[in-house]
Amino acid sequence: MAIGLKELQALANNAKVELEMSNGTLAIIMLMGIFYIAITAVGVQTFNKCSQIQDSQKWKNINGFLSHTMTMAITMIATLTLAKFVKSEAAAFGLIFGIFGIIASAMTISLTSECKDTADKSARNFGIASAVAYPLLIVASGYLMFKKRRPAVPNAAQLMNLGQPTYA
Repeated sequence: MAIGLKELQALANNAKVELEMSNGTLAIIMLMGIFYIAITAVGVQTFNKCSQIQDSQKWKNINGFLSHTMTMAITMIATLTLAKFVKSEAAAFGLIFGIFGIIASAMTISLTSECKDTADKSARNFGIASAVAYPLLIVASGYLMFKKRRPAVPNAAQLMNLGQPTYA
């Protein structure tokens, strides 16, 4: 049975990504993350205190892996927790990317200032434009996260009402 373009469009219009998860699932994810953060912290701390391996590329790579995956674990926990309690998941992700963007913009501006011989002016200008845009993303995301949503489509009870649909 072939699906026509209209049926495919109807499926796409009704498709929705759900981030809903139970509090128990979130608690298990947080517990796993906390234990992972603990073991990576032990590894990073051991690397930082051990001067005999500081020059080894192998141990630098391992330390980098531990540091990066610890950051990922912290970010996953924060993102899932934030998404659980806000009205707009997109806005929650916007807030996170806004925070990342401000930090990256500041670092990029600093890098392009330090390396004037190799960094072109457009790279610095892009860093400055980003440093302006990301705080705006944070403000917009903050507004959208807590703004009261109106349903996009009236429910069955509203449709049965002979008058105009009302939105609560």
